[in-house]
Amino acid sequence: HGPYKKWITRTYTVNPNTNYSYTYYNQQVIDREGTYAYGKMDGKWKFYWSGEPYPYYPKEEGYYGNGYKCGDWIYYSSYNGSQTGTAYLGNCQDSYPPGDGGPLPPGSVFEIRGHVYDKDTDELLAGATLQAGSNDATTDEDGFYAMTIDSSGVYTLNCVLDNYYNYTKTVDMTTAQYVTLDIYMKPKEPGGKPAITNVDSVNGEFFIDGLSADNTYVVSVDWMDDAPGNIIFDVNGTEYETSASQSGTTEYSFDMGNDFTGSLSPTGNILKITAVNYSGVSSNIETLNPVVIPLPDWSVNFGNGFEIKTQNNNLVYKLDINWPDEPIEILIDENELGSVLWTAWGLFPYIGGRIFGIPGTQAFIELEAKTDGSGSIAAGGKSGFEAAGGKIEIKLGGKGKLKYENNKGLEWKETSLILGVKGTLKKEVGPVTIIPALEGAVNLPLIGGAVGWFNDRAKIKGTITTGSEIALEIMSATGEIGFNKADIVTMAGIGLGMSIDIIEDLEAEVTGGGTGKIFWQVPADPDYFKKLETALTADITFTIMGWKWKTGYTHPFIYPESAATQSMITAMSIPSYTMTPVSREFLTYGDYNKPVALANRSSMDIGGSGPTTNYQIIENVFPYSDPAVAEYNGNAAIAYVYLDPNDPVHQETEIYYSFFDGTNYTAPAPILDDTRADFSPSIAYDSTGKIICVWQRVKVINFQGVELTVMVPELEIVYSVYDPAAQTPAWSEPLSLTDNTFMDYNPMLRRGNNGNLMLVWLSNEGNRLIGNSDSPTSIHYSTWDGSQFSGSTTLGTTLEDSFKFSFAYNGTNGILTYTKDMDGIFVAPEDATEPASTDQEIFFLEFNGTIWNGPNQVTTDNIADTSSQILYTAAGPELIWLRGDTIVRLTNWDPYEFETIKTDIISAGLMDFKFYSDPADHLVLLWQESDDKGVDLFYAVYDNDNSIWSNDLRLTNDPAMEKDFAGQFDDNGMLHLVFNKKDLNTLETGLFHMTYELNVDLVMPSDSITMNIDSPLPGDEIILTAKVVNQGDLSVSESSISFYSGDLAGSGTFIENISITPAILKAGETGEAILNWTIPADLSEYTIYAVVDPDNTTIESDENNNTAQFEIVRPDLEAVHCHLDQKPDGSYHIVATIINHGILDV
Repeated sequence: HGPYKKWITRTYTVNPNTNYSYTYYNQQVIDREGTYAYGKMDGKWKFYWSGEPYPYYPKEEGYYGNGYKCGDWIYYSSYNGSQTGTAYLGNCQDSYPPGDGGPLPPGSVFEIRGHVYDKDTDELLAGATLQAGSNDATTDEDGFYAMTIDSSGVYTLNCVLDNYYNYTKTVDMTTAQYVTLDIYMKPKEPGGKPAITNVDSVNGEFFIDGLSADNTYVVSVDWMDDAPGNIIFDVNGTEYETSASQSGTTEYSFDMGNDFTGSLSPTGNILKITAVNYSGVSSNIETLNPVVIPLPDWSVNFGNGFEIKTQNNNLVYKLDINWPDEPIEILIDENELGSVLWTAWGLFPYIGGRIFGIPGTQAFIELEAKTDGSGSIAAGGKSGFEAAGGKIEIKLGGKGKLKYENNKGLEWKETSLILGVKGTLKKEVGPVTIIPALEGAVNLPLIGGAVGWFNDRAKIKGTITTGSEIALEIMSATGEIGFNKADIVTMAGIGLGMSIDIIEDLEAEVTGGGTGKIFWQVPADPDYFKKLETALTADITFTIMGWKWKTGYTHPFIYPESAATQSMITAMSIPSYTMTPVSREFLTYGDYNKPVALANRSSMDIGGSGPTTNYQIIENVFPYSDPAVAEYNGNAAIAYVYLDPNDPVHQETEIYYSFFDGTNYTAPAPILDDTRADFSPSIAYDSTGKIICVWQRVKVINFQGVELTVMVPELEIVYSVYDPAAQTPAWSEPLSLTDNTFMDYNPMLRRGNNGNLMLVWLSNEGNRLIGNSDSPTSIHYSTWDGSQFSGSTTLGTTLEDSFKFSFAYNGTNGILTYTKDMDGIFVAPEDATEPASTDQEIFFLEFNGTIWNGPNQVTTDNIADTSSQILYTAAGPELIWLRGDTIVRLTNWDPYEFETIKTDIISAGLMDFKFYSDPADHLVLLWQESDDKGVDLFYAVYDNDNSIWSNDLRLTNDPAMEKDFAGQFDDNGMLHLVFNKKDLNTLETGLFHMTYELNVDLVMPSDSITMNIDSPLPGDEIILTAKVVNQGDLSVSESSISFYSGDLAGSGTFIENISITPAILKAGETGEAILNWTIPADLSEYTIYAVVDPDNTTIESDENNNTAQFEIVRPDLEAVHCHLDQKPDGSYHIVATIINHGILDV
């Protein structure tokens, strides 16, 4: 038990030169190391190649539980120690000490184990033979035995050893897999008189005075070749005599609560037992001291009597109470802190200014005292945890022991009332509130204006997760139950997660977390609250074109205030406002840019129910890979940014690609491997199947600049072509569409339904992401002629204070939408009464196939309008945008009218939503959002057939953070989506490719049908309600549910068809159909079936989940009486009376 290492000595030879003789060595090397728990391998273990040439290399490492391999295992090469494989071997079992309640190993294994002692000397006895049924065992030199039993059952265990009386005991293996039984053997005595070899108290050794409880003593006697006679029991001077059984064991029962005397002394009762043989010879007296405890004062004060029951051959005294009388209340609120401190508490983000703690709480407590001397306390109940304006449920529990102590009686030991707090609340705050350094980031070169807009508009969404267990120790003193003095801590974990593209090429990622600690004191002194400590740490990283700026902040707050608070605040470092190259630390997270083999590819959890594949295709990809995807005839092309670790900084990024043929992916490879940095790929197929990839490239070979402002003027737009039909397919040499001394950026390549391509990009001569009056943003475009882009055309319109561009093209016409800040002020002054973003409006430019027109202003209001997304359907253009805290869709272009899609938008993830349409013109809104399950992708679908939006639907479901997503529907309605997934624990990022098809799926859950009364009879009027869930992506209209009595496959009888309410059931919504029905008097089939869409008028992805069933008439059994009689032979006769009040036989 405990840490373990095994070393071996290796003997081997070395011949340094064939001209010399061998030299022999002895070497000690480690073979394995790990931990044992109760004789079984448990926890982490590591094995080495101890018999191989490189013995210090690990062979394998992983986990054991209860002696069995489990969990994750890693395997290594004996040649170079590199990893060769992994395996998951299932969940680990816990290891417990041997005995009742031990863990169940695989298979049906039963065991009796223990030690054999000399009853007089306590000496351990070796060589004792034990037998139970056909099973046997022998004690080892330490007196230990372990007997494996074939199966569950009741066994007679015999133990035999020379010079000792035989030992016999009944062992019940029906309720336990392990039984620990220590045996005390009595040495044989000279003289030939009978000997009492063992006395068993069947129902334990500890009883309560005045509570009637029968207990049987089983006396085993070796009659020494004489016939049995009588057994005499002397209870505190009163004798009871019974005839001895011929079997060798004799039973006699006492009412322990009344035949014995209540006493706290361990010798307060004396039971003397004597065996007298047929010849009148008496054995030596066997003396026992049964413990009968006076009724505890604390139980009297609870005011309820004990219930007595039998459990595993022990009597159990049970007491149920509600306690404490005065509910516990532990809250931080304004009354607790006072108005001044309450204001200070409000400065803490997330939970600041909110009630935090446990409202008035009572628990029920169950006390059990067993006659084997043990006992327990269990507690339960519910309360609520108040924080951040919401409530988290508290589940009350309890734990502890009741134990008999000499001269004290039944005492509470290690007993606690447990208030288990668990749950999650959501909260959103502005980024400057979390990270004050962001206020100064508005002066960063190139990205400062965008950061200002982010500060003004974004809300960082986090979660408050509580997971504490408050153990209030209970003590008994002077007949009262109360709380022992204790200090308690409540923890609230706070989690942050978000990653979005703020504007063109600029990404923001927020991560962090923290804890809030509330210290309580019990009993109240003078009240429960003692101290508060909170801390929240948040980091934000802005990345653009291989550069990053990162800052963070930790918010401390302590009450009552102390010097520690001030030291925490003054120790905060002043942030640097310098952008630096992105870190290469990700190269250490695992094998870099490693393709995932098809055999090892595994799906992640998907929330939608449509036909799906979702595979990781590359492990440990560059965290800022900015993936893009295009689709053509079932194939897909994926492009992404790769950082070449062999190239110098700012020369190291390349555009990599991988092709998908419907099953397999090609190995990732560069379009061109050189020393010019590449960013922002955009990819598309043309009408002939050629693949065109456009991106930004630093035109200077071996760029040596050390500042972002030096690099951005060198950014140009280039493209390359891949023709799969060529004799030797390969990417063409990249061609430049621009060549100037200022920044060209944000290439947007779009494909029309006819296969035509148009490219739009931006430039700014002042090298600003957001142009101003001095340096406005220019717009350029080019069309694809089948073999190349036909030059570059610059629009005559330039744009000031404009950002968040979106471009759509249908093969002839195009629309470019964007946001314009009307006064050019992105950061509100300190004395401003409203945000700076309220004057931001939506504009668009339109291409009619020949010329561009506009700009045209869509919105004119005092609300922030931004993040527009545009696409084409067969009916024309579709425009959605973020209007204040709502997402809206333009429904009329003349005049401009819109509908609301989503309200109360305060999560920053919805600043970066995407907008797609399938061939049937269903609209899909896709975004990132965080909740207690993680940072995942969510979506909503507009069903144009019924002109209705779905509920919010979850697309991914895991703790990691999905980000950088891009997608396209193919001609068959399959969405191809690529995205990065970042593990927030290991920080590794993987590249994923998902395909998903919108579907319809009506589901009748197993508990769909409910009834308004419990036990109806034929002739009763009942109301049946059947619920149906639309688990698909599209709405369903005018559907119905048919009700039947009896099996549909047999003699089922149609009852009625009921329309579902609501008439249009949108995706994610639950509807119902209500049947009013009188049960026929002659009804013979009592199972009701409900079938949604009984005529299969709705085409569903799964037609096998449309039926539910419900038993309306059932047996109604009542157990009304149970009687127990003891027969003369000592066995029991039990009669249970049960009445069936129902009309069905059982």
